Amino acid sequence: METGKVYFSSKIGLVEVVFRKNIIFSIGFKSPVKTKEGSSVFSRSKITDEFKEYFAGRRKKFSFLYGLAGTPFQERVWKELGKIPYGKVFSYSEVARRIGKPTAVRAVASAIARNPIAMAIPCHRVIGASGHLAGYAYGLQRKAWLLKHEKSHA
Repeated sequence: METGKVYFSSKIGLVEVVFRKNIIFSIGFKSPVKTKEGSSVFSRSKITDEFKEYFAGRRKKFSFLYGLAGTPFQERVWKELGKIPYGKVFSYSEVARRIGKPTAVRAVASAIARNPIAMAIPCHRVIGASGHLAGYAYGLQRKAWLLKHEKSHA
C-alpha cells in the first residue's frame, strides 16, 4: 500500500497532499520548506492535473477520491461545503441553517476550521455574515485569492 506526501507549487504557495493508495486524506498549504515536487505516482497523475486545471481556471470541481475522518457533525458540515457553487459564497450562519442547526454557528465555524481537504472541500467559500472575509486556516490572503480566482472564472 503506497502511503506518502506529495508537494507541488501553486500560484498561492506550496501544496501538500497526504495520501494512502489512491485516496487523499489531507490537502493543505505549507510554509516554504526544502522539498522537491513529489516523485510518487500522484505527482504525475490525476490530482496534480486537476489542481493545474483549477489554478488555470479550467476546473470548477475536483473528482479525485478523498477520505474524511471527523466527527459526524464535522462531516455533515464538510459535505454541505461541497454544495456551495463555484464562484459563490455562503455565510457561516447560512451553512448552519442548511444543516438544520441555525444556532450552531460557532460549532459550524469550528468544523470548517478543521476541514482536512482544502480547496476540494471549499471552506474558502464561507465568509462572515456582514460579507467580510473571516477565518481561513491558510491565511486570509489565500482565501481572498481563491475567491477572486473563482469569481473571475465562474
